[in-house]
Amino acid sequence: MKTEPISPQEFEAHIHRYTPRTWVTPALIALNAAVYVAMVLSGVKALSPTTADILKWGANYAPLSLGGQPSRLLTCMFVHIGLLHIAMNMYVLWDIGRFIEKLLGNAGMFIVYLLAGLTGSLASVAIHPEIVSAGASGAIFGLYGALFGFLLRNRNQVPVETVRRLRKVAGLFVLYNILFGVAVKGIDLSAHIGGLFGGFVFGYLISGALTDTAVQRRPWRNFLTAGLGVLALGALARSLPAPADFEAALHQVAALEKRLDSQFQAAEAQMNSQGMSGLELASRIHSEIQPPWEAETARIAGLRVSGRGAQARQKLLDYMKARDGYYAAAARARSDPSIAAMAALQSQGEACARLGRDLTDFLTQAPPP
Repeated sequence: MKTEPISPQEFEAHIHRYTPRTWVTPALIALNAAVYVAMVLSGVKALSPTTADILKWGANYAPLSLGGQPSRLLTCMFVHIGLLHIAMNMYVLWDIGRFIEKLLGNAGMFIVYLLAGLTGSLASVAIHPEIVSAGASGAIFGLYGALFGFLLRNRNQVPVETVRRLRKVAGLFVLYNILFGVAVKGIDLSAHIGGLFGGFVFGYLISGALTDTAVQRRPWRNFLTAGLGVLALGALARSLPAPADFEAALHQVAALEKRLDSQFQAAEAQMNSQGMSGLELASRIHSEIQPPWEAETARIAGLRVSGRGAQARQKLLDYMKARDGYYAAAARARSDPSIAAMAALQSQGEACARLGRDLTDFLTQAPPP
């Protein structure tokens, strides 16, 4: 191996000689574009897909990705949130992808792209389990990470002036996008940084010198890096606990409340029409209405949620406890219809209405996924 940096002309000749055609990059772009077109043809809005739309097409969401649908960690890399999103990502992929493919070879670039994207997906569900994310950004950041890994391992294989230029361009890209991600809401910075880190690690492992001997060993390095990456990321995915799907939990609470309200109204109608005593109605409230509601309240309290999901859960719990208080007050008012009991029932009903509006307003302003 040479101990002195090669010339720019020799470097260009080497990377073209060892990887004459860069077909993986355009194939990835075509696949991303095909998924986007299929989404639009299916009725998804071209400029502003909904959260439900991208979830249907495989977006990354911790309760699903870690709760029995791990394929989302991969499919989310090919789902984009509108035309501008995919256009920007594919432009950057075309720019950096072909160069990394020249450095690592076709298979090497493909392996690093996927492993880096998976690392970004795992970082997203680990750090922000309450958000829905999609896009190729994590994998693209991984290509820049792979560039840093290659330069670290093969400093003497790249001309000094080329190294300086690449470091400057890649460094500015990473710094700008991190600052942009901090300043602008809605960007999953954890996926970007996770992808960058994964790309650096796997890019370093898979990189070889630009020599005949090293290039002949590419298949072996590709195999080892892919195997190690799959094992490591698989173990990491299994170690992450699956958070609760808060939206599904909301639907379950609403369905239970509707059923219990029907039971409550039927019991009151029976008391009015068939002479059931207030004590009997109170007993039915305590034995048939409150137990399932209190059990559901305990289940909601035990859900693993974070961020705005945790705030929403607390508001839901406040409402559910007030609702349980209303059932208890109704039982007291039916068994002892005093003025005080009726006033307490009215007060509890007003508290339920207030807390219900508070929860609805919160969910409407920024509904958790």
